[in-house]
Amino acid sequence: DPGVQKEEMAAALPSDLVVIGTHGRSGWDRFVLGTNIEKVMRRVACPVLTVGKMDAPTSGPLYNRILCAADLTASSQRTVDLALSFAQENASRITLLRTQ
Repeated sequence: DPGVQKEEMAAALPSDLVVIGTHGRSGWDRFVLGTNIEKVMRRVACPVLTVGKMDAPTSGPLYNRILCAADLTASSQRTVDLALSFAQENASRITLLRTQ
């Protein structure tokens, strides 16, 4: 099971962040097959960053606009800090969405 392998590796290192590419399944395929990413997100102790298919820019920053969704509790501070770091590294515009 690829999800279990990722979970075991994240624990063995231990990882501070797991980055996983997505296949972009949706609808029936996602319902029937599930996703390894969802399993990993529920099982690992560290944050999981998913990266979907995107066309890499030929020049300039990797990200121009970043949306950071957080509930602004103490536990979401790492999320906000990481988003701010990405924004600073890419001279990007960041929007903070307060969730509840």
